[in-house]
Amino acid sequence: MGEGAIRVTTGLSDIEIERPGEAAAEDAGAAPLSTWAKARPSLGRAVEWLAEQAARQADRWTLWTPVAFGCGASAYFTLLREPQAWGWSGRCRGQAALILGARRWSRARALTATLVLLACAPGGFSMVKLRTEDAKAPVASLDARPQKLQGWVVDIVSPGRAGHAR
Repeated sequence: MGEGAIRVTTGLSDIEIERPGEAAAEDAGAAPLSTWAKARPSLGRAVEWLAEQAARQADRWTLWTPVAFGCGASAYFTLLREPQAWGWSGRCRGQAALILGARRWSRARALTATLVLLACAPGGFSMVKLRTEDAKAPVASLDARPQKLQGWVVDIVSPGRAGHAR
């Protein structure tokens, strides 16, 4: 086809197929589609698989800290009621004490890494809670009376050639 030419296809093929599956080679090795549920793994196999995955990630455990932090932050948004801030800050302090104790008295790197990852979840939860408390607007009490508010316009920013000013 030359430059600028348009190719139009009809969707039809010059290969005639008599029955479904005929186009695949007999020795292709593809299994037929099965909707049967596979057998669930046993608890022992699941624990074995988790241990294998943990061993594979042992040198990269620090890369999992944002994931643990994010899990704690997302747990905050699943709650139906607003939690108290003091409880979560106490948990963070307790986790920090456990981590410092593990680093000082235990030589097991896996224990320290596990405690750090476990501390990141309440840390993420607490960070979201503290940010919520910081951004919270004041709430007027039920018995508050209407108040008069007076103010002055100090400056008006007009848009320039580039559009609206920021």
